[in-house]
Amino acid sequence: MSVLLTIIGTYYPEQNLPKTLIFELPAPFSFAHSLFLSISALVVAYFFARGFLSSGSFNLVALGTGSLVLGLGFLVSQILGNPPFRGPNHLVAISNLAFLFAGIFFGAFATLSVFDRSMKFGKPIITLLVDYIGGILLIILLILVVEIKLIPDFFVQGVGPTMLRTQVLGAATVLFSYSSIVLMGNYAKSRISILYWFSLGLASIAIGFLSGFLGTFPGGPFSWLGRISLAVGGIYFIAAILVAYWATGAETNGSL
Repeated sequence: MSVLLTIIGTYYPEQNLPKTLIFELPAPFSFAHSLFLSISALVVAYFFARGFLSSGSFNLVALGTGSLVLGLGFLVSQILGNPPFRGPNHLVAISNLAFLFAGIFFGAFATLSVFDRSMKFGKPIITLLVDYIGGILLIILLILVVEIKLIPDFFVQGVGPTMLRTQVLGAATVLFSYSSIVLMGNYAKSRISILYWFSLGLASIAIGFLSGFLGTFPGGPFSWLGRISLAVGGIYFIAAILVAYWATGAETNGSL
């Protein structure tokens, strides 16, 4: 799917498509997809926290913290990046930075699973609080960094996304894709259903990121493909939790 998107974007760029294909919903419906992904990621973070308290495995708290950063960061970016607050730069900068750091946590989990390692902690509740509070503080820090302009702009009005945005989103795409591939490989070996659905969620979100590269204006086909992919990623996240909930929780969490 990612390769197909790249080929289409290269040989038949969006600006050559008929203008009749451009359609944008008015606010607040225009960012409803972000609310769905944010809420589903936060729900996932809650259930990973419960699993971590049961098993004490760092793998779960890494997934949970990544989900927390993804959900909270994306939600805050939509609030601060729209009237009556700030503008497009806040929306793009905060969301893309949240994607990057969420990808780092997911990538850490994937790397630990590659080496078949699962660190344990004596007092899971303390570790959980430190990690989750740290995730919240990270989002606050990202907001401050963007607000007081400690980093260059991610989006310039009338010009579009900057090179920094491209680099950050590109790194996030690689991390999400890497994590998805590793988790799918783990599923092929263990047949643990939660890995399958969560891997699909990460892959769908990575496709949404790639669509962000190819899109040239809001409301275009790639813009809609990206929004739909992010929403589908949220659906896969919820499916992963439902599967884990219906299955024997202790066994599934322990295997992760």
